[in-house]
Amino acid sequence: MSQITGTGGDYCPAGRDGLLTGPDVSAPCTQPEVPRRAEIQVPQGHRGARGRERRSGGLALLAAAPAAPRPHGRPSRRSSHVNPPAAELVGVRVEYPSPQGQVVALRDVSFTCPAGTSTALTGPTGSGKSTLVAVLSLLRRTTSGTVRIGGHDTAGLSGREIAGLRSTKIGVVLASFHLETSLTAAQNVMMPWFFRARRAPRREAQLRAVELLDALEIGDLADRSPHTMTGGQRHRVAIARALFSDPAVFLADEPADHLDEDAATEVATLLLSLPSRFGTAVVLVTHDEAIAGRADRRVDLVGGEIATPTGSAPRLAPTTTSSSW
Repeated sequence: MSQITGTGGDYCPAGRDGLLTGPDVSAPCTQPEVPRRAEIQVPQGHRGARGRERRSGGLALLAAAPAAPRPHGRPSRRSSHVNPPAAELVGVRVEYPSPQGQVVALRDVSFTCPAGTSTALTGPTGSGKSTLVAVLSLLRRTTSGTVRIGGHDTAGLSGREIAGLRSTKIGVVLASFHLETSLTAAQNVMMPWFFRARRAPRREAQLRAVELLDALEIGDLADRSPHTMTGGQRHRVAIARALFSDPAVFLADEPADHLDEDAATEVATLLLSLPSRFGTAVVLVTHDEAIAGRADRRVDLVGGEIATPTGSAPRLAPTTTSSSW
């Protein structure tokens, strides 16, 4: 999907000015100052998540772990009755010109992504799925309608404000991982930290990166380059990077498209576990009926319109974590 080129979960992280400068097209990202490989060190003594030495740091590593109260009075995402939805679209319409005339990509689309739930987005090619993901990731302006992310109405926000909201509330993973092979896995996960104007201490960011890799069961690969990993392992690194900022909504646009069947099933299982483990709302674009059937909710797009929204009761309340990243 060509629109998603500068989100907090991709190589070109959000949080810089000018990522969205026009009504439909995001400006190219300027090349950041990428840290040298030796610049970020995996904490000494950390041996990964395979039952050996573990570092503490406030990250809920297991789904079964009880939820801890959030510091500084910050409310948990556990109750959708108290907190706003992770993402909400109301009457969204997207039009753009083409040589053949005006194209209507989305027509009066309305749906809500409650916190701590998974939503499968399905539909044939050209139905508007990629446009919808671009709208949810704040990389495409709408012609009309309302977009709220984490309770924030995006109407009238400046480019700087949009970039800030995207960098803190949205994580994105694509089929192409956009990992920097000159950096280690931990350095790739930590990448969003380098683009923050106000940042946590480097040591804390390093620990969070390694803990996220631990939580995704590849902590022992923290100091390895992505080019030495399997496709499934690289996908977990990309997922960890998208989770680094503790996003309210996690968007996955056909993330298993280039994987074999076993690896695709493994990645889908991991993505669908994120709501219960991290409290984020997951929107998963897929053509796989089996994967779509495992999500809490399903939204079918046909011709830019929602055809059959279906859903079930949310799963058990998720374990959540706090973030100042």
